[in-house]
Amino acid sequence: SGLININTANATELQRLSGVGPVTAEKIIDYRNEYGKFKKVEELMNVSGIGEKTFAKLKNSITAE
Repeated sequence: SGLININTANATELQRLSGVGPVTAEKIIDYRNEYGKFKKVEELMNVSGIGEKTFAKLKNSITAE
């Protein structure tokens, strides 16, 4: 499907997403390490620096399966 799994992707894979650079990729990984896997993609907005506008750009490119 070409979707990037936000629960398993490493920093390099996360940076393929629109608007995600090294810092944001690390924040996603840190969040995952602290709180466990994302149950749904909307939880990505709990990560510091990812708001509704950024999430809107990402939502069709990600999965949390």
